Amino acid sequence: MRFIEAPYLGQSSPSAENVLAKALKETEEKLKASEKENERLSLQIKLLEERHEEDGKMMEFNYRLLSRLDCLRDDHENLKKTVTASNEKFENKFARYKSKASAQEKEITKIKESAVSLTEELSEKSAKSAATVRDLVEDVEFLNSWMSEVKVAEYELQTKQAEHELQAKKAERELQDKKIERELKFKRVERELQAQQSRLELLGQVSASPRSRRVETAWGDSTRDRRDEWYGEEDFPVATSDQLNTWGGGGW
Repeated sequence: MRFIEAPYLGQSSPSAENVLAKALKETEEKLKASEKENERLSLQIKLLEERHEEDGKMMEFNYRLLSRLDCLRDDHENLKKTVTASNEKFENKFARYKSKASAQEKEITKIKESAVSLTEELSEKSAKSAATVRDLVEDVEFLNSWMSEVKVAEYELQTKQAEHELQAKKAERELQDKKIERELKFKRVERELQAQQSRLELLGQVSASPRSRRVETAWGDSTRDRRDEWYGEEDFPVATSDQLNTWGGGGW
């Protein structure tokens, strides 16, 4: 346009046309370059808009993730509180079970002491009964010897001998009854000990402690040893059949 408006271009000349054509060509090239630059910039703007949309979606996704993370944190805190409360409840329950087991163990110790005392008492009574039977046997032997020498009061002596024999039988029956009563008490104590040992074993499985298992095993072994000691027959002397036949004159 500058060339057209120039005063010296008013005349048509080949050089002016060439300059004008060259200028037009340069202008077209600049326009094409501008169009390409505009297309490139439009494409970049479009990419930036798409990226902006993606960034918006990503931010929205991040917000959702943060919200979910907050929910998970709240759930985690609630779970921690629940687990803590459950652990405290379990510890309290285990402490109660432990105290109950300790009280039951003390009760078992009392039962053992009572059983030992009962055994000693029965041993003393058995010894007294045996001494009474020996005295009765001596009396019967004395009466027999006296009856062999004196024939006057034979009927009375026989009556006394029968009374002594009845007393001996009565003493023997009392001894047998006491022995049966002792065996029944020992069986009841054994059943209680077995039930207590079962409860302690169940409690040991819940706690799952190796130390508690060692304690329960040692306690069970000591319990079996004491039970074997309780059921021994050395503490209670029992008369043999020959002795009974001798005491009763063969008529028991």
